[in-house]
Amino acid sequence: MTHSFRRRINPGGVAIKAFLLRGNLVDTASGIVIGLAFAAVPSYFVIKPVNALMARRRTEPPVAETTRQCPACLSAIPVAARRCAFCTAVVA
Repeated sequence: MTHSFRRRINPGGVAIKAFLLRGNLVDTASGIVIGLAFAAVPSYFVIKPVNALMARRRTEPPVAETTRQCPACLSAIPVAARRCAFCTAVVA
């Protein structure tokens, strides 16, 4: 019963091939690919130079580190700490 049912619906994949190779689907897929290419290329050539210019205009100094590692337990502790808060080792 199921064998004859399967044969009636899709004999050899002809219906799927016909659907996929219809002009509308192929045109839509190629349009999407071309549209993505035209959107990606200009944005790359705009975003990259703008980011480079913004990096040059930075006027704020780099942020100084406020933590260091404890030599005993390797936890992050403040630079001014004399004792580790995690393992209570003397670090100063």
